[in-house]
Amino acid sequence: MPSATIQFGDGQISSARLQTVSVTGGLLRVLKPLSSGAIVELMFSLPFGSVLAMAELLSPCSGAPIGLQPFRFITMDDAELQQLCAAICLAAEDVPLAV
Repeated sequence: MPSATIQFGDGQISSARLQTVSVTGGLLRVLKPLSSGAIVELMFSLPFGSVLAMAELLSPCSGAPIGLQPFRFITMDDAELQQLCAAICLAAEDVPLAV
């Protein structure tokens, strides 16, 4: 799980692990729930480079044994979107298909 850095509008920084990611958003593993609805700058590294995007934090997953925080992307640079898509395609190639 790649590490992720979350920067809030007031300059505070938090760290997390990227549990799941797609072109629309994903799921972060956090030590404690973060503010739902907060608009943050999210940065994480992938095999093809770093991704920096604006994201909205969604309501934390209740009942999870660890802190899981969903998010949705709001804006992302085209070059970073291409890196993200390439990483997702690469990961999909490693997943065996059910027959």
